[in-house]
Amino acid sequence: KVPIYRTLHGLPAGQSGSLKVAELQLERTDGVAITTYAADEQHNYYGQHLTTRFRATDTWVRQPDGWRLLASQVTALPTPIPGRRVPRAALEPYAGEYTLTPEISLTIVVSDSGLELVRRSRPAERLYALDERIFIRHGVRGFWLFERDAAGTGGPLGHWRGNKPAVWTPRRPGAGGPAGGHRRHEGADR
Repeated sequence: KVPIYRTLHGLPAGQSGSLKVAELQLERTDGVAITTYAADEQHNYYGQHLTTRFRATDTWVRQPDGWRLLASQVTALPTPIPGRRVPRAALEPYAGEYTLTPEISLTIVVSDSGLELVRRSRPAERLYALDERIFIRHGVRGFWLFERDAAGTGGPLGHWRGNKPAVWTPRRPGAGGPAGGHRRHEGADR
């Protein structure tokens, strides 16, 4: 087996970067050690400065010739963004109830600060706009893509996770928009 360090290589021309390890924790027992840590990446990507925080967990086992890495898990952590302001009139067609199955539904509510996603027993979650149709939730991977039908009213809602959408359907024709939608004003929030 080829040692892992022999599989590593530098960044291509036009890129540079660094990783800083933080929050290192070690748990050790007979012949096994587990480390968990944050890795803060600074990446110059062809003139653009990108920052990413990763959370990593490594499992080490003691062998007669020393410690060997048995397994490693690294996850890029989502970075909260402020989102963009989208005119309320552009959001109104998305308001309403959407279903995934006859038993599973959610409601999209227009508030003075944008859109909120409401499910039965959960607190409302703010959706942050990347543009007028694409929204994210902080701390959650994936994004929500709102479609509009030919008349400009709310169409299907796609929750993209792992490059495939779970499609939510408006509860009834015309569910999106002011007539069938839901509105919330800041004074009525939670």
